[in-house]
Amino acid sequence: MDAAIIGFGTVGRAFARKAAEKAQSLKGRHSLDLRIIGVYDPKFGSAFDPSGLNPMELLRALEAGGRLSECGRGDRGLTGLDMIRSPDVDLVIELTHTDLRRGEPGLTHLREALGLGKDVITTNKGPLALAYWELRDLAERKGAFLGFEGTVLSGTPAINLAQLCIEPAEVVSLEGVLNGTTNFILSSMEAGESFEEALSSAIRMGFAEADPSNDIDGLDAAAKVTILANSVMGGRLRFEDVEVSGIRGIGKGDVSRSLSNGKRIKLLARAWRDGGAIRAWVGPAEIDQSNPLAMAEGITNALTYHLDVGYSVTIMGPGAGGDSAAMAVMSDLIRLAHFRRANPR
Repeated sequence: MDAAIIGFGTVGRAFARKAAEKAQSLKGRHSLDLRIIGVYDPKFGSAFDPSGLNPMELLRALEAGGRLSECGRGDRGLTGLDMIRSPDVDLVIELTHTDLRRGEPGLTHLREALGLGKDVITTNKGPLALAYWELRDLAERKGAFLGFEGTVLSGTPAINLAQLCIEPAEVVSLEGVLNGTTNFILSSMEAGESFEEALSSAIRMGFAEADPSNDIDGLDAAAKVTILANSVMGGRLRFEDVEVSGIRGIGKGDVSRSLSNGKRIKLLARAWRDGGAIRAWVGPAEIDQSNPLAMAEGITNALTYHLDVGYSVTIMGPGAGGDSAAMAVMSDLIRLAHFRRANPR
């Protein structure tokens, strides 16, 4: 299987490293012979070689301050769309930055790849939050695989758990701590920091972007709950329909009072069935310290599925980071291998 990686930042590089480390395991255990033949990044250029690129050579080039064009023997001036359109590429691994307003450039990349019948794996939540059903239906029509485990809870298997392990139970509602940045801030405030101090720490430690608005205003969590509501619960929820509020108004006194009352404040995301529709909400809420979601501290994420069989399932784990997201891509690769055995081209 010949793949092109579109986006070679933190996640792309972590995946390249994992792909090199796990190559023999993927081939031996899952009959998946993965070759990376193209890599494109708007900052670092591109490398393309139909005979295969050495992932470690790509990493060494960038670590030495070079560019991707120093690797490979093929055309070195290709764009991401050029690689997607190449007849040599079977799989597109789309790892570009998230844009929650228009979903670009990822949405164009996914539409193009799936429209050509190419398999797609992505960690980019923008396209899935804004156009899940369009992309899913396009993949089905073209007989292509669409994997997006890394869009929610990163490497913690939120989507695979629901789609593969929980069935035939139905998810009647879900709630979760889906954003690591806000959880880190609230945990730091419990330790005595002000909101401003905790946010500065999150930016300094790399847990928040220089502009953290998507996180602290609840938009990142809203995108994730939209993806879950549609892919797990079968909803037709639009991103803009989610009722959202963030944590800017939470003070150190609020956090302290909540703790003294045996509760914790978390930025929660919820989705539930309302007649024939799915509704969703994101906002700060007090929850009992006995609630499994209250145990998620720092950048840890947690998610509870409430099932129609009378019990709930909670998962907890890292919700961000290059290595975690790379493992989500690896998980989707394994699902792709099974998909292709059942649906050969």
